[in-house]
Amino acid sequence: NLTAKNFNQGAIINPIDQLAGNVAGLTITQPGGDPNQNASVRLRGQSSLSGGLSPLFVVDGIALDDPNQFQNIPPGDIASYDVLKDASASAIYGSRGANGVIIVTTKRGVAGRTVVTYDGLVGSSSQSKYYDLLSASQYLAYLSTTVNGVGSYDKGGNTDWQKAISRTAYQQRHTVSLSGGTNTFNYYASVNYQNQQGIILNSGKEQLGLLFKAEQKTLDNKLILRAGIQNVSTTRSFIDYGNFSYQYNAPPTYPVKNADGSYNEFTDFNLENPVEHINNEYLRAYEYLTLINGSRSEER
Repeated sequence: NLTAKNFNQGAIINPIDQLAGNVAGLTITQPGGDPNQNASVRLRGQSSLSGGLSPLFVVDGIALDDPNQFQNIPPGDIASYDVLKDASASAIYGSRGANGVIIVTTKRGVAGRTVVTYDGLVGSSSQSKYYDLLSASQYLAYLSTTVNGVGSYDKGGNTDWQKAISRTAYQQRHTVSLSGGTNTFNYYASVNYQNQQGIILNSGKEQLGLLFKAEQKTLDNKLILRAGIQNVSTTRSFIDYGNFSYQYNAPPTYPVKNADGSYNEFTDFNLENPVEHINNEYLRAYEYLTLINGSRSEER
């Protein structure tokens, strides 16, 4: 069992990062810096070229059909994890638990006065290294030694196209929660907002999450009724990875924009203005995750 006091701290946006390094046999691989790429999760050491070996995620008793859905849940709403990685996983969940099971429990209210809490972070990320490409002066010097010479390639620019399509990406996460109750009834409600920019222009991920849980004790506390609902809306801004090849082919002597502010358009074999292409593409995806649960327990 892993509780909040044992979670990894820092700029946690993806909830799976709370577990990294805390569970023996759990391997988490981040494929890159794109916020829209889901981390690969392996629990029992299996590996496969075709994939499909992620553990089963169970959130408040609900088994998720797509393990990547878990990575959309706000980390501030999670109270604890239980990891099953031996025969017990298959005994409880059958073939779905063959790769292990990660049981996630979200926060709940406790008896006492009403408590309002806030948790948030603001951070940034940027590209640490770039390929060593020719500058405008180096490029012109090279062209002057060729048969065709400089010709029309000198357009007065001095552009590092790698840096032109990237940026300092900012991320933020804010969670406001309300909890309280009495000896017979308690509740927990939260609102979560996340916005994570990608280091490549026009890319990012934005989320809004809502959670409400309640527990009622009746019949002299012999019957306990529990109910909860969680909804997460995610907007993703994707980029076409095919545009990356343009940044290495575009001459550094070409400016990003013309003097009048319009994009400098140029076309040739595998040659386009990558900044124009990335900024003018509209690639969006909208995801909605709703989990509704209810349970009861009796004391004899």
